Amino acid sequence: VWEDAANNGVFDAGTDAPLAGATVSLFAGDGTTPAADANGNPVAAQTTLADGLYLFTNLAPGQYVVRATPPSGFRSSSDVSTSANPNNDTDNDDNGVVSGGVVASGPVTLSSHGEPPAGVDSDDTAGNLSVDFGFYQPLRLGDIVWEDRTNDGFFDPEFDAPLAGAVVSLFAGDGTTPAVDADGNAVASQTTGADGLYLFTNLAPGSYVVKVTAPAGFRSSSDGESTPFPNND
Repeated sequence: VWEDAANNGVFDAGTDAPLAGATVSLFAGDGTTPAADANGNPVAAQTTLADGLYLFTNLAPGQYVVRATPPSGFRSSSDVSTSANPNNDTDNDDNGVVSGGVVASGPVTLSSHGEPPAGVDSDDTAGNLSVDFGFYQPLRLGDIVWEDRTNDGFFDPEFDAPLAGAVVSLFAGDGTTPAVDADGNAVASQTTGADGLYLFTNLAPGSYVVKVTAPAGFRSSSDGESTPFPNND
């Protein structure tokens, strides 16, 4: 189980990281009956540690479904929200499907000597060790709109002041498609108050463009209007 920083459904070394604190539970192939092991004993849920790993052992051949509950503040990668295939034997891809608020794999079929070969995160053919889950934290984007009285492109508290009445709208990275939040809902425009602040929340990882409509009588600072660079932090 890993933190999918880019929300692309793939564990990217150097960018993503294992996710601790996720609860992973095993069910029979119907997805609702708690699984029993080969001895008929209930299979206990597991909580991931710093390595993000989980492993259910001593299972009989058959179909199983894995459910994953992330730590508070995380949600399932949205890249494969309706098409996860845990039997594709592909390692480090997101197998979580969201249904009714539950994140679960599709049915995983286990058979003796029929599982991923060595090199697919397994050293034999007696287990499927490629049922992975990606999660991300919803993000925020915002800051301040101000009256740039010296037109130098920098907020100088001694001379400048926050600007009320500016309408701020969020778009996808193409700059034309209205943005949606992590739930798929349209992101409403905001009008700045006396503090000049705006803040868009509950965003999925990705590229966005912010458009600002100033109050009547104002125009954009001219210092860098042809080369804005919002990723300079």
